[in-house]
Amino acid sequence: MKTKIVKAAVLSAVLAASASASAGIIYDYNRGAGTFGGHSGLSYDSVNANYDTASEEFSFTVDYNGAAAEGGWLVISPGANPKNSTEELGIAYFDAASGDAWIYAYNGENNDNSWEETPFLAYFEDAYTTIDGVATLAFDATDINAQLETGFAFGERIGIWFHPSADLTASGDSLGLTMFTPRANGWLDTNWDGNCNNPNNGCVTAVPEPSSALLLGLGLGVMGLRRRMRAS
Repeated sequence: MKTKIVKAAVLSAVLAASASASAGIIYDYNRGAGTFGGHSGLSYDSVNANYDTASEEFSFTVDYNGAAAEGGWLVISPGANPKNSTEELGIAYFDAASGDAWIYAYNGENNDNSWEETPFLAYFEDAYTTIDGVATLAFDATDINAQLETGFAFGERIGIWFHPSADLTASGDSLGLTMFTPRANGWLDTNWDGNCNNPNNGCVTAVPEPSSALLLGLGLGVMGLRRRMRAS
């Protein structure tokens, strides 16, 4: 009997410690093969976006059906199509030649030069990588999201305004862009995407962080021990 009480006490202590740990949900978006709008000649085998609500790590990966884009620009939202949005979203400009990404506040305009008119928020070196036709844009959005109402975040639904460029000339540094000239651009627009029951849309799945799963497992363990103690 004493042994059971000790085990229950130990598990309860671990459970309490786990509850104080940072836990969140990882939202994972996946879209099947398709062709970008426009005249870029670019198509894709898959598009993936990932957002961790605890760490605020954001990534956007395109498996191109051929050579990867030289760069482009991207705005995402938690649902509505970001294009023309007046909410506080971020816009990422990225360049394969340097691997760099520049984040600005998005002004809702349907063009590639809103960076000339809006606040510069962040600069990331080596944030855009291309390997064998697979391109990934990844960065920590914590500071960006703290400056904007939404920034780069999504949940059970996602809205995407993405323009990959097959021909891009860009330059800049930690102070912001000095030139961004895209040519041969494609586009991908989505609106409230993520319904896994709709075969015409991409799918968003929610995965609990490991600490959340551990918390649930420990809770069930303690409940089981308590039941056995009452039965003895």
